[in-house]
Amino acid sequence: MKNYSKILADNISFLRKANNLTQESLAEKVNLSFQAISKWENGQSSPDITLLPVLADIFGVHIDDLFGKVIIKEPHFDLTQDLPWCDDETIRGVVYKGHKILEKCDDISKFIFKYNGEALNVVSYCNIECGEIKNGANAACDINCNIINGGATAGCDINSGGGINGGANAGCNINCNSEINGGVSAGCDVNCGNVTGDVDAGAGVNCGNVGYSIDAGQNVSCGNVGGSVEAGQQVYCGNVEGSVECTQINCGNINGSVECSGNITCEKIYGEVECNGDIFYKN
Repeated sequence: MKNYSKILADNISFLRKANNLTQESLAEKVNLSFQAISKWENGQSSPDITLLPVLADIFGVHIDDLFGKVIIKEPHFDLTQDLPWCDDETIRGVVYKGHKILEKCDDISKFIFKYNGEALNVVSYCNIECGEIKNGANAACDINCNIINGGATAGCDINSGGGINGGANAGCNINCNSEINGGVSAGCDVNCGNVTGDVDAGAGVNCGNVGYSIDAGQNVSCGNVGGSVEAGQQVYCGNVEGSVECTQINCGNINGSVECSGNITCEKIYGEVECNGDIFYKN
């Protein structure tokens, strides 16, 4: 024979917690003391029959569910009104602390949103680990994926085993084993293949050919550059279509001007030169 008093006590306790209610807050809703709620949940007493529809309404279930061993309906939460995005096709990985979405990388760096297979859009408030993304990736922390189409933005590092189509923006490092079609911006280092757009790095740049300009806080090592190069330290590259500003240069032809505090080693300079060191021509 079923012990309905015990079932009711267990379900009241479960539903109260599932709805993020304390015994005190539930007591306020039914105009009773929290001691009364405690007695219900401990099976020492039961709610008056007139309170059953009130409790069912508070918990978002039917009265019959209060006496069932298994809650038939999940407690209802109208979360969509609190979510800061539209109801679209984007796959989102979110970490909540209570009712609050954690967005700072320090709070959620230990969480990994792992997605197997192809994805259209991926947005994660923690780290992303996945295969191929077809239309962009955005993570509060790291992105570790194979091929990313549609660009990638990460609060920390971006690590791509394949290419990135659409540009990349990272708070720290960008490491890509293939080409990046688009611009690149990193708070720290950039290590990749060819880049069709601009490259902006807070630290060093190590890449293939660059379609436009490079701005780096430290050393630059690359192929040909379609624009200018500005580096806080040394530049090692192929031909440069624009100007170069750094502490030391070893490159091919430079079609623009040069400002260098150290030595210059190159094939030919077509613009004005301001150099505090020596100039060595390779040919």
